[in-house]
Amino acid sequence: MPKGQYAREPIETRFFNSVDKTDTCWLWTSAIDGTGRGTIKYNGKSTGAHRVSWILHNGEIPLGLSVCHECDNPVCVNPKHLFLGTHKDNMQDMTSKNRQAKGVKQGSSKLSPEDVISIRKDVRTQVEIASSYGIAQVQVSRIKRHAVWAHL
Repeated sequence: MPKGQYAREPIETRFFNSVDKTDTCWLWTSAIDGTGRGTIKYNGKSTGAHRVSWILHNGEIPLGLSVCHECDNPVCVNPKHLFLGTHKDNMQDMTSKNRQAKGVKQGSSKLSPEDVISIRKDVRTQVEIASSYGIAQVQVSRIKRHAVWAHL
């Protein structure tokens, strides 16, 4: 196939050539972006494969809406597993399913669960505790009040 020929194939062909249909999820088997979602070139731009699936099966996505996964599988492109919602709807869905990043999975966390448990038991001043862990005093206060790391 000459260079660039694949890109001239219809979007439906390119899309379905990259889908592995299982009994439940349709798994995207081509390019994956940094968030773990499938991606495909659509109208000259790299686009989420789940968004292209929605467009192919349901039509255009109204401005301001996201294509969300009911199955919580980022590589799923099964249109039956997708729904439209606002960013707020998607965040509420994530929270209701307890999928939000917590503790060390949050990404910028400097503390381990063991550190948090130790901080809660520590009787030194919050300033002293904060200094020894390299965090702010207000963070120690939040930990001791269970305002953060509440899952521990």
